[in-house]
Amino acid sequence: MKRLLLPLLLLPFLMQAQGWDDVQIKSNKVASNIYYLEGRGGNIGVLVGTDGVLLIDDQFAVLSEKIMNAVKEITDAPITYIINTHYHGDHTGGNENFKKEDVEIMAHKNVRARLAITFEDEIRGVTQKAKPESFWPTMDIPFNEIGLKLYDEEFDIVHVPSTHTDGDMIVHFKKANVIHTGDAFVRYGFPFIDVAAGGSIDGFIAAQEKILSLADANTKIIPGHGGMSSIDDVNELLTMLKEAKDIIESEKTSGVALEDLIPKNPLKEYHDRWNGSFITTDLFVQLVYESL
Repeated sequence: MKRLLLPLLLLPFLMQAQGWDDVQIKSNKVASNIYYLEGRGGNIGVLVGTDGVLLIDDQFAVLSEKIMNAVKEITDAPITYIINTHYHGDHTGGNENFKKEDVEIMAHKNVRARLAITFEDEIRGVTQKAKPESFWPTMDIPFNEIGLKLYDEEFDIVHVPSTHTDGDMIVHFKKANVIHTGDAFVRYGFPFIDVAAGGSIDGFIAAQEKILSLADANTKIIPGHGGMSSIDDVNELLTMLKEAKDIIESEKTSGVALEDLIPKNPLKEYHDRWNGSFITTDLFVQLVYESL
């Protein structure tokens, strides 16, 4: 596996280390008892009950106090549960701090497995170091799908395998008709396929199809990153993913090497719409190629 685009991929992570004091946590109301918080990192889902609060993801450790204060502006109820949608630090970085507040943290069993081990990410050219047990979820979800009822809301937690990572979960609030997707669906352009952690283009396609099977025209979709979305946005991403896969798979099957494919610019027709500062067109070609 060749590391062709390391500087572009590392740039957002280097930028995230700066300017924490200036980060504001913004609260957005989605339904009567559901909100999402924007800060730096993945969007945090918030389910509010009279006696407790469920969060979906918790961004970075340095922001934990700001996140707690933002929740206090919504409700006096304590944070009782967190769902980690996957293992990345911009979604699990606050785990240790929230566990100190006796918050139970749920995640797919693969999230704990990823946090517990050191492994090589050859595309990014980094060693993904194991986190201490204090960062691990307290409750593993061993099933592909589990239904829960909490704070007057019924919701399903659904594993979408081999998408962004091998531990991605989406949360479907059935009464409110809201879906929090984690990074199985994002709005920053081309999505990040974390190949080293089990992500794949096929999994991403299947995840969009799963989201659409749960949603209707009125469903409010909270992406892992970006603003509120609808099934139109998911359909747009799905179409691009299918077309990009077909183009790159055809080239790979015909024997074109990655280093020869990128100069051919096979996704040039998608560049203006999807190229981003995080996942560039060339990098997305590499991620899809390596995941096939």
